[in-house]
Amino acid sequence: MPRHIEDALEKMTRHFIWEDATNPPIALDHLYKPKHLGGIDLLDIRARNEAIELTWLRDYLSIGAHRLTWAFVTDLLINRLAPSGIASPALLNTFLQTWDV
Repeated sequence: MPRHIEDALEKMTRHFIWEDATNPPIALDHLYKPKHLGGIDLLDIRARNEAIELTWLRDYLSIGAHRLTWAFVTDLLINRLAPSGIASPALLNTFLQTWDV
């Protein structure tokens, strides 16, 4: 999710919780905590998006029979931009490469 969308969602959340208070009585980070730690279990959209991106990266980096189709397609698209003369095995995974582009 683009940063400006995250910013807009956080702004909407702040407005919903505190309306137009200039000095909120409690930090938003505290509200993200679970109820047993004094928070309200508010969704931290930035942390959620980071977790989603890390999950995508984990799925992309996995190599084997269970690898997802979109990861193969991504490799094909990236490999089209690889410099000429690169051996086929070297094109297996972009993150394992050291070539200069």
